[in-house]
Amino acid sequence: MILSSVVRALELWAFMLPFMVGRLVLAGLVVELKIFDRLLPLVKPMARLAHFSPGSGLAFLVAFGSPIAAEAMIAEFYDEKKIDQREALIAAIATWFPLSINTSIIYFLPVLVPMLGIAGVTYILLFVLSGMLITIFMLFAGKILLTDNSGEFILDNRKTPFKTALKKSINSSMGILKRILLIALPASIIAFILMDAGAFGALPGYLDWIPLLPPESLGAIAVRFANEIAGYAMIAGFMESGILDFRGVLLTLLVADILVSFKYIFIFILPYYYGLFGHKLGTEIVVISTGLRLVLMVLMISLSLPYL
Repeated sequence: MILSSVVRALELWAFMLPFMVGRLVLAGLVVELKIFDRLLPLVKPMARLAHFSPGSGLAFLVAFGSPIAAEAMIAEFYDEKKIDQREALIAAIATWFPLSINTSIIYFLPVLVPMLGIAGVTYILLFVLSGMLITIFMLFAGKILLTDNSGEFILDNRKTPFKTALKKSINSSMGILKRILLIALPASIIAFILMDAGAFGALPGYLDWIPLLPPESLGAIAVRFANEIAGYAMIAGFMESGILDFRGVLLTLLVADILVSFKYIFIFILPYYYGLFGHKLGTEIVVISTGLRLVLMVLMISLSLPYL
């Protein structure tokens, strides 16, 4: 069983690494070519509101193109003592709105909209809304908790040759990936061993106390816990056959999102943040950001019920 868990962890990272490498290199390239600078008028007021230092403000700007690259920049500034732990935590969580947009475009739109139509669109909008509220909350938290270190973003207007920019981007990306994998891969292997031992498998079985969910939803959530695409396909099948209406589909998606998030926290998100920020700060970022998101998802479920 342990060997099987190790293989599954390696398969996950083998699948994720090409996307991670591509996004890091691409983000680094556009940073070096100063393409992100066009967003500066939009991002500058938000960074100043949060009292971000110029480094964190620049990372927040980069987050709208690549949240992974932005988090890596924040981790680098923290390691170099350019920002303190409090600012690193607030700045990292503040990237959740760009992250929610990025996740929706890359993962949700190609799958949920064709399968679930308007219900899928509604779920994506609620997902992005939760990310936006988390970012707004953290910006105001920065205004209250951080000393005003904001200043002008120091941007170099000199043009960088494409080959030079690409070389710098690749070198920077390889350093970040090495750092992540040294900690994240072993942590993922441990998480898969625990999951295969049944540490998370029983979670969907405790849903029968939720009267809002029909019995069919429980089965779909259990399937999604094992495989997301299969879970979405099962929900779509129930919707097409009339077993689940719009209300049932949306509630199933929202509840499944809460439960499945626990799985991915342990097998990917927590190891990833460990690799970037270390155990203590990485844990704080994951606990606070996930806690805020889960609270918002529960509130959205509660507030949406009268209108469904």
